[in-house]
Amino acid sequence: MGNKTFFGPGSDFTIDTTKSFTVVTRFITDDGTATGTLSEITRFYVQDDVSYEMPFATWSGIEDMNSLTESQCSAAKTEFGDKDDHKAKGGLEQLGLAMKRGMVLTMSLWTDSAAYCLWLESDYPVTSDASDPGVARGTCATTTGVPDDVISEQPDATVVFSNIRFGDIGTTVDGISSSDASTSTSTSTTTSTTTSPSSSTSSGSSTATSTTTAPSTSTSSTDASAPTSTSSSGASTSANASPSTVASSSEANEADNETDSSSKVDTEADSTAGESSDVDAASTVTPAPVTSTSSCKVRARRH
Repeated sequence: MGNKTFFGPGSDFTIDTTKSFTVVTRFITDDGTATGTLSEITRFYVQDDVSYEMPFATWSGIEDMNSLTESQCSAAKTEFGDKDDHKAKGGLEQLGLAMKRGMVLTMSLWTDSAAYCLWLESDYPVTSDASDPGVARGTCATTTGVPDDVISEQPDATVVFSNIRFGDIGTTVDGISSSDASTSTSTSTTTSTTTSPSSSTSSGSSTATSTTTAPSTSTSSTDASAPTSTSSSGASTSANASPSTVASSSEANEADNETDSSSKVDTEADSTAGESSDVDAASTVTPAPVTSTSSCKVRARRH
């Protein structure tokens, strides 16, 4: 939130979205157990075998925060002048309870007919000053993302998802990073994303998958070879995916929580976060042929 150098296309950014990277999201409870109340969601990124913790926000009032908590969400809503829907709907506790009831992970390449995904990678609302907190979300022009344009410019855009991992902390990050960035009391969702150069007018087309963890007793149908667990601490699966040619930010795009020039992403991230305390989920997204082999759909998001 406010950090414009951490996540983006090219070597000038800490995380280069033109290359494959992994996102590990950890769901932490108030008592460090799988039955506790969800109280914090943290995230770290892995690229080229190097781990990067989520950087701190830069906006006034939230600059000392780099994870999702009740106080962070409320502070962000105040800073951006938004209604605190997160609090009104029960906050992180309700997210945790929803996770216990069960959720389904879906993935896809998609277009946004309502807002053209400008909320994801452009200035939004388009009538607001881009310098105002929460308006600048990415580098794409406000004229991009029209579904008809996206489809006509990239009619053969496809993505293949595999290597999705979900499980106990530490069980989904083997082989992903040279350093151990997980803890024994958190839960994590890992999403590794690969993006291909865009031929649209957008200067920063990227794909980031947003994953929602499912109850620990469920298993992913994406990869039957991945280890699973029926314990309260979770299961693990893994998946690979990638867009062949993604036209603009309105197409394929990670998850809830995020940090770069986008400031209202916390609203999006809040809605994608899962709960269970000692659980981890990971998904790896890599470039693939034009024929999709994935049976799932993933709503992509840029952080």
